[in-house]
Amino acid sequence: MATSPRSRASVMGRLAGFSALAALVVGLLASPVFAQAGPTPEDFKRRVERWRAMTPEQRQHLIERYRTFKALPHDKQTRLRQAHRRWKAIEPSERRLLMQRFSEYQGLPKRKKDELKRRLQRWRAMKPAERAQLRKRYQKFRKLPAPERRRLIERHRRLRKPKVRPLHPRPAAPPHRPPVRLPHRR
Repeated sequence: MATSPRSRASVMGRLAGFSALAALVVGLLASPVFAQAGPTPEDFKRRVERWRAMTPEQRQHLIERYRTFKALPHDKQTRLRQAHRRWKAIEPSERRLLMQRFSEYQGLPKRKKDELKRRLQRWRAMKPAERAQLRKRYQKFRKLPAPERRRLIERHRRLRKPKVRPLHPRPAAPPHRPPVRLPHRR
């Protein structure tokens, strides 16, 4: 059976459209950007619309990200999917705040970043009961009037300052004497 070039072109066009759509579905559903449990038909429609709105460069970038994701070990993929679900569960306003804080963190000097990392490690090392106790204390502190909070902060700073004693005490400084004025020679 012979087919006309026109019908062959329409079949090839449909086949190309179908393969592009299939690649889109596979790419979007398995992508860490869109990873969700059980997408709804509305989700699928939004994803198709988003794909169509992308430039070829954006599409290529997404395809590369997908390939990079699929090259990761399975446990790493699972952790990324879980982290993505947690991120998507956060309110958008809270996400903006977190992004702002992260950019501020990136601008900190290395010394400050190291200090924050040490504090976070200490926090993680605490038992849940200790963390809960600290949270309660902090809530009480936040409810105090501003002058009282400032007073407590200043007291805390004074207590934290290390008291350094010299190994060898210095001799007492002589009393202050006014400078000696020498007669001016002419």
